[in-house]
Amino acid sequence: MERITWEGSEDTVDDDVIEEIEKKLGIKFPLDYIDVVKQYHGATPDPSKFDYGDERRSGYFDRLLSFNPEEYESVQRLSLDFVKDEDTPANIIPFGMDAAGNLLCFDYKTSNSAPSVVYWLHEENKLAPISESFTHLLDRLY
Repeated sequence: MERITWEGSEDTVDDDVIEEIEKKLGIKFPLDYIDVVKQYHGATPDPSKFDYGDERRSGYFDRLLSFNPEEYESVQRLSLDFVKDEDTPANIIPFGMDAAGNLLCFDYKTSNSAPSVVYWLHEENKLAPISESFTHLLDRLY
């Protein structure tokens, strides 16, 4: 994780904001993710490419979603939209996005405390596996 440079981060996020969102969503964000977003929410990682799915296709991690509720593409708004929308997969919480509107998400289907990471391809409303954890995703960026 130390090899990643985060560009364009917003002001730091405090624990109260994160805990409020967790409470609304009924989840706990992974600690490795919280450590990063407290300092770098809204930022772009460098390197930013990753492989996903069974075909090992390449994706692009454009940026972490912001925790600023005033922003359209914030963790709060997109996560609540996912929870309310019957057409999106259940137990999926977005935390990042690419430039095309696809979302990097935590998949809480198998664990409430240690979600895996999936790629939601919005045009197909399809999930593709990326990694077993947020740290593993960051370690695999190239």
